[in-house]
Amino acid sequence: MLIYTEKQRMERLHRQATERKVGRKLLGRLSHRDLTMVGLGLYWGEGYKGINGELGFTNSNPDIIRFYLNWLVILGISKKNLIFRLTINNIFMNQEKRLKRFWFTKLGVRESQFTKTTLIKSILKKADPSRGNSYRGILRVKVRRGNALKNRILGALEHISACV
Repeated sequence: MLIYTEKQRMERLHRQATERKVGRKLLGRLSHRDLTMVGLGLYWGEGYKGINGELGFTNSNPDIIRFYLNWLVILGISKKNLIFRLTINNIFMNQEKRLKRFWFTKLGVRESQFTKTTLIKSILKKADPSRGNSYRGILRVKVRRGNALKNRILGALEHISACV
């Protein structure tokens, strides 16, 4: 029985890898417009849309944050004009330095761009400090003097919204 289950698992992993390869080929080379649209979609879901003028974005996925930063560069924002704030659960407060190091290394930014970490109290079902280093916290990315770009982004999102 165990051999059959392992065979099924290996077949499933092979099918998944094959479908991922098909997915990569499906898109081919992405154009500037394609990347712009993906960035707009991310901002629509995770970006700051309030009237305070801040151009900000919050997420916990390092790959999504990295894409967002590269999208900002495409839009003419220098990485040196970014401010980061890490939010972590208070049960990870003794790992703050490791978590910040993960983020600034992964994103290729300076540690000095990080503001004071925010600690939150909540019950985490998935993140357990004893289960390794999978917890990364939530990262907020804010653009200095980004009000004009934020309004352009919101205008583009209004246009998309009106078309559907």
